[in-house]
Amino acid sequence: MELYVYDLNFNYCGILEDSKCSSIIWTSSYYDCDEFEIRMPYFDGIFDLIKQDRFLRKNNSDRAMIIEKIYITCQYNNAEKVPVVKIAGRGAESLLDRRVCASTKTYSETVGNNAREIIIDNVLSTGNAARNIGIIELGSYPPTESGEQLTQGQNVGELTRSMLKEQKMGTYLKTDFTKKKFLYTIYEGVDRTKANMNKVEFSPDLDNFSQVEYYSDATTQYNFCMARSGVDGTGNIHIFSVASDGAGTGTARREIYADISSFDISGAGSTGALKLLEPVAEQELKKKRTVETITGTIIDGILYEYGIDYKVGDIVVLNDGYGHKLNKRLVQMIEYYQGGQKTMAPTFEDI
Repeated sequence: MELYVYDLNFNYCGILEDSKCSSIIWTSSYYDCDEFEIRMPYFDGIFDLIKQDRFLRKNNSDRAMIIEKIYITCQYNNAEKVPVVKIAGRGAESLLDRRVCASTKTYSETVGNNAREIIIDNVLSTGNAARNIGIIELGSYPPTESGEQLTQGQNVGELTRSMLKEQKMGTYLKTDFTKKKFLYTIYEGVDRTKANMNKVEFSPDLDNFSQVEYYSDATTQYNFCMARSGVDGTGNIHIFSVASDGAGTGTARREIYADISSFDISGAGSTGALKLLEPVAEQELKKKRTVETITGTIIDGILYEYGIDYKVGDIVVLNDGYGHKLNKRLVQMIEYYQGGQKTMAPTFEDI
């Protein structure tokens, strides 16, 4: 793997070859900032190439990593001093973390539009030239649900990422060398579980999934929630019940209780109380689903190539080889490069 080095004006600075690196950890994330760490022996000219606020880009990738940390330490090998350099940093989306929401404002459009407007107000067109980041531009985004967001001093990057995570949307700053810009991109992972050309399945039977473990735990499963309110404006207490899909009767029904009697709803009538109880019960049920996971190590290049056939955010099929198949979203991929060997460690979430 070759890493191309650029400054933040998109000027090419050189190549960092993996043959010069002792180890590379390259982490791509759907919801959070990408991260990297590289260790290498010191060589002449290294600090002419490696500088803070330069960025790295892998071949065949439109994601960039910004160098934020530089270390040099001395190790000893048979009494000989051996200098070792380590660099680390985060994805280009970390540039948004350099700004805060400077004013109090409520945004009430779709979540995607809210995130974009927050970036316009605090990064792109702030009314203060010193706050504007000219190398960022708005990019593409898919439809999202309506939402409301109050800004009041939050970190722009952290806030917008958390907003989109609630919608199961990912975000990153896409490198565009034609414009010499980073494009603020909101995206939704592709569903690759269908029986067509886009299907991506990992299984020991396909020789692309190793060290596979399947785990299922029903002890934390609940499928029926009863939420209790405090006293409303008419002196009544309300119980609201919510059942999840598949909730049955008898032993198949597993109940949990949510108590919000400490909330002051004295100004609400019965309709208002029930509006408060329903989302509380639904949220409690979401936390209490059956745990069912498949973990393993992906072997890249057998049937599918990461970054081409599937990416972080995509939904893929995991098969343990014993009849258990789960559709999971890939939310993080850690690539390890060491000694000419590449290992990939994925992280999945329920969909």
